[in-house]
Amino acid sequence: MTRPTLPTAADVVVRLSSLGDVVLTTGPIAHWATCRKTPCVVVTKHQFAPVFHNHPGVARIVPVSATDLTLSGWLRLCHRLQLAHPGSRLIDLHGSLRTRLLGQLWPETVKRFPKYTLARRLLQHRLGPSAAYAPLARTSIPQRYSLALHQHPPAPAFLRPQIFLTPSEHDHGAQLVHSTGDTPIVALHPYATHPDKAWPSEHWRHLIRLLEKQGIQWRIIGRAKQPLLGQDQRDLTNQTDLRTSAALLAHCAGLVSGDSGPMHLGTAVGTPVIGLFGPTTRHWGFVPSGPRDRILERPLSCRPCSLHGQRPCPHNQRCLREIAPATVWDALRPLV
Repeated sequence: MTRPTLPTAADVVVRLSSLGDVVLTTGPIAHWATCRKTPCVVVTKHQFAPVFHNHPGVARIVPVSATDLTLSGWLRLCHRLQLAHPGSRLIDLHGSLRTRLLGQLWPETVKRFPKYTLARRLLQHRLGPSAAYAPLARTSIPQRYSLALHQHPPAPAFLRPQIFLTPSEHDHGAQLVHSTGDTPIVALHPYATHPDKAWPSEHWRHLIRLLEKQGIQWRIIGRAKQPLLGQDQRDLTNQTDLRTSAALLAHCAGLVSGDSGPMHLGTAVGTPVIGLFGPTTRHWGFVPSGPRDRILERPLSCRPCSLHGQRPCPHNQRCLREIAPATVWDALRPLV
């Protein structure tokens, strides 16, 4: 007698924050869904849940609120997740104290990815031989995520982040970049959570003048207390949510951004990215992986100085100031 085939339990994938890290999970999740023929359940902070809307590899999104992040709230959420997903593996793509506690309480298999914490610390402080940093040089963050389930990581192209926009979202994005004729439009993201990770504002203004001199239109996206160009209608600071920003980017010839979450949104919708890296480094793994994406950086001995750019720079942001606007325009030229 043939035994009935039981449905495969959906994996529960946890990545709470931040935007860039969450966007970079979308590629591995799509890859795993293709391999297993089963979509997963994603647990993430509520503000990042839209990243997974319409994603074919995601069966359900569990949004985590601020209340859930308190100790009592997190224990309640852990209990609800266990009851709702019996027999499911837990894939921890965060590795925080909260997600490790969830793993300790999880009754089934728990899978985690290598964070290479020691190698990161050695590189940050320039300690030990270069061989100690080798794991960082070999793999991107999506590849490291993939090692939660794979012995060897797939090539970056198989793990590229993906945002799946609806037709109406595409239409809205086209309206935001509407221009006369076939004039290309470049998106600019001049902001960063940590100020020392942002390209200087005067460089952004210089780049805009270079674009206008060449007849290239532009739009500014992102969130900030103070918009770069104030009341200019092309400055859309604080006017677009996560998916609207992605839709706008999908209709741009290119995106210029610092090492940030929106940089990965560009890659996720197929828009070529020019990434400006200063206090951080490609070794951290947050490199854009599109076929025409590029990183601009300066080979200074003080880099990297922190994991997220949160430390004040004692050299007046030399690493970013020395990336000239003309250099960025040269990188953009083939795209427009």
